[in-house]
Amino acid sequence: MQTITDLGREYRQARDRVDTLIADTTRTLYAQTHGGRVVQRRYVNPGDTVLVVLPHTDPCRRLHLAGHTTHVTVGSCDARLRPSGSVHPLRLTHPDAGIYRDPTTGRLYILRTTTGH
Repeated sequence: MQTITDLGREYRQARDRVDTLIADTTRTLYAQTHGGRVVQRRYVNPGDTVLVVLPHTDPCRRLHLAGHTTHVTVGSCDARLRPSGSVHPLRLTHPDAGIYRDPTTGRLYILRTTTGH
C-alpha cells in the first residue's frame, strides 16, 4: 500500500511540474523563438573543462545565467565556473551546469547540437 501511495505522490508532483512548465510564459516564448535542434551526447570526465550553454533551470534563472554559453570545469558532483564580471568562482550542481549522468553507465555527459552550438 505504501508503494502505491508513494507512486501516486510522485505522479501528482510530476503533473504539478509539467503544469508549471506549460504555464511559464518565458520558457514558452524561448521555445517559440528558438527552434529545436538535433543533439548528441559528448561524454566528459571530472577535471574536464567544457563549453556549455547553461540550461533554463530555476537556479540559473535566479542567477541570470540561463542561456549563457560558458566554460565549466566538471567535478565529481558539481561544476565550477566563473561568471563574467565576477572574481569568485561559482559552483552549480551537474544538472544546473548542463551536465547529466547516464542512468545506465553512470558516465557524465553534456548535450551538443550537431551544428556545434
